[in-house]
Amino acid sequence: MIELHGKGLLPHAVLLSTRMAFRFPQFQFPALVALGLNLITAALATARPSPVEFNRDIRPILNNQCFKCHGGVKEAGGLNLQFRDLALKAGESGKTAIVPGKPEESEFLHRLVTDDSEERMPKKGPPLTPEQTALIRQWIAEGAHWQEHWAYTPPQATVDGNGIDPAVEARLKKESLTFSPEAEPRILARRAAFDVTGLPPSPEEMEVFLKDQSPDAWPRYIDRLLASPTYGERWATVWLDLARYADSKGYESDGLRDMWRYRDWVVDSLNADLPYSAFVTDQLAGDLLPDATPETVIATAFHRNTQTNDEGGTDDEEFRTYAVIDRVNTTFDALQGTTYGCIQCHGHPYDPFVHREYYQMYAFLNNTADADRGDDEPKQTFNAAKDGPAAAKLKTDLAAARTALSQALAKAGGQEALLAWLKSEKPVPAVPDDLQVLAKQELHSWKAPEREKLERVFYSARSPEAGGAYAEVDRLQAWQASLPVCHLPVMRELPADKSRPSFVFVRGNWMDHGEEVQPATPKILNPWHPDYPRNRLGLAKWLTNGENPLTARVQVNRVWEQLFGVGLVETSEDFGTQGERPPYQEILDTLAVRFQTGMGWSQKRLLREILLSRVYRQSSKATPESLRLDPANRLLARGPRFRLSSEQLRDQALRIGGLLSLKRGGPPVMPWQPPGTWLAPYSGQDWKNAEGEDARRRGLYTFIRRSSAYPSMLTFDAPNREYCVVRRLRTNTPLQSLDLLNSPVFLEAAQGLAKRMAEAGSDPEAQIVRGFSLAAFRAPDWHELWTLRKLHARVGGNLTLVANTLLNMDEVLSKN
Repeated sequence: MIELHGKGLLPHAVLLSTRMAFRFPQFQFPALVALGLNLITAALATARPSPVEFNRDIRPILNNQCFKCHGGVKEAGGLNLQFRDLALKAGESGKTAIVPGKPEESEFLHRLVTDDSEERMPKKGPPLTPEQTALIRQWIAEGAHWQEHWAYTPPQATVDGNGIDPAVEARLKKESLTFSPEAEPRILARRAAFDVTGLPPSPEEMEVFLKDQSPDAWPRYIDRLLASPTYGERWATVWLDLARYADSKGYESDGLRDMWRYRDWVVDSLNADLPYSAFVTDQLAGDLLPDATPETVIATAFHRNTQTNDEGGTDDEEFRTYAVIDRVNTTFDALQGTTYGCIQCHGHPYDPFVHREYYQMYAFLNNTADADRGDDEPKQTFNAAKDGPAAAKLKTDLAAARTALSQALAKAGGQEALLAWLKSEKPVPAVPDDLQVLAKQELHSWKAPEREKLERVFYSARSPEAGGAYAEVDRLQAWQASLPVCHLPVMRELPADKSRPSFVFVRGNWMDHGEEVQPATPKILNPWHPDYPRNRLGLAKWLTNGENPLTARVQVNRVWEQLFGVGLVETSEDFGTQGERPPYQEILDTLAVRFQTGMGWSQKRLLREILLSRVYRQSSKATPESLRLDPANRLLARGPRFRLSSEQLRDQALRIGGLLSLKRGGPPVMPWQPPGTWLAPYSGQDWKNAEGEDARRRGLYTFIRRSSAYPSMLTFDAPNREYCVVRRLRTNTPLQSLDLLNSPVFLEAAQGLAKRMAEAGSDPEAQIVRGFSLAAFRAPDWHELWTLRKLHARVGGNLTLVANTLLNMDEVLSKN
């Protein structure tokens, strides 16, 4: 923007219009003011040194001032300024709003500068500034060219190397900033452990790293973290927020639902570094793959995490429709970072998505067999992944044992021998008293369980071989019953002759059908390939074929956000025109290109590259200068520092206390919470506090009931998983401090830490030093030691209270 007063344009224009008012009194003063403004805009356009850029100069004006009335929601006067072809058409007045190259003939500009209060635009707001109207005049004069929003164009790799350090270094130099020194090794090791595994390193892991003086000590440490099975658990938590994963159905009755096998699939897929393209495809359409497997079918539970309304009197078709709408919104929220839900009722207010496109996307997801039924069908039964081989062998062994039993019964005389025995007048002392009466009744009057029991008594007494066969079947059945089983809701496509038609919902009303639509993708994004099937599998291919401008960008940004606390695009839920333009778009785009190509969609390779960068390894200590020039650290002149997530806070406390269970997978657990917190008035179900190691498992495995999620996690900003959550917002409240000081899990962790401190001997100072090193991976300085000694004396040597204080240090609660 040029400096008006410096150029002398504003005073001269105002002076000229004022002189004319005195010399020509027949002119009205408002008209002369308008003339002055026109002179200003003309002068500004003439003086502007460079061409106008639509995205930089014009789009923000249209977004903030014009689209409310002339965009996707409302086309007042028949004018829509979102799309060039519509903006160049004549409106209801018959006049053309924008005539490229001819600002004086453009009604749009005239309405911005007119002195007629009835015609001036914006109608409900202050007029545009002289600078803004000058920009618009120049833009029209230069041809009124539109530009696509940066996020809707394919990313380009523009930075050499990994694209991170060179770009940041150049920008910092331009802003009179420099990189911060590298963080201390112990801080780096703890930072990376949380980022990769969600846990602090063990003292042994820290010691191995600190003693490694080789040049590749840091890369080798990162590789060990990435190879840990705890990696998948840490990153599954991020994905499960997006997948709105929960262990209940939602809505008012909020009945329970078996979903844990899907959660375990996410963990296992991340640990195996399943390429992100396949990770997405399996979840959207794993059942439609030509080589579909039980595991790819499990993945489709991603879109069965939608809520189901079991309340009596509800319309199943209504809530099935809401589930499909949720799937459309989640697909775009999680995979495209766009506010696509805005076009359910009308065109998008700010982005180039139109109302009809919403229901074309809806058509991809509208042909599945689920229908808001209380039984959650279709479902499939799965064992836990770790039990899979054993369960398969058990199934074979059990079939063989039943065959052997049948053969043994036949040798013992079969049904004929049983009937003859029952008809005989001989006493039957082998029959238990409760079956004596039954044994004397006609066979047709027996119930199945009673018959089986009586047969067992007879054949076991008659044949030792049959008795042994019965015992073997019992043993295998008991083993089978001991293995947890998940009755998992999955996706299943309807056959062609039962497919559902899809319609535009007028104003978003599911009962008001407009035109019928076929599956199609938004025009503003990558083109559709004609060889793709028009179903969920085709949609997955369209998202992951390397041409979509958003899929890789959104995932790279999500990973960056987890590491630095803020994404390269801060508004990770909105990459659209109302979202933030990234200060380092070149880093985002270069990583997005390489993520799809050289990295082969590998999240582990992406993480490794960021973790090895100089940007990541910086100290998080802020200098006064960096705080002044970049208070939010958006320019990355220092390392990340922010509070741990709800799951990490819990897991860390238990690990420092020596109590954390690393048992993986299986049904969710119910750690301690106060009685009466979990209300289920319809089913009468209650929260049963887990015992033993199940009470101390990672937060990932905690039972999530949507209407009554685990209170401690909600306190620290975890969602209740009713809907897709792209970004958790961190808050700071007094309730969080109360939870950390008084919650049973943190008190139990403090007790565990106190026991570990006592292992240092009877000297209070040695105990404090040990506790401090376990919590913060360093020895306390003299002031910290003095303060803790003083606390120790004040509480009468109660090590649990001292340990609780250590767990509540800012240094421990934050990732530094």
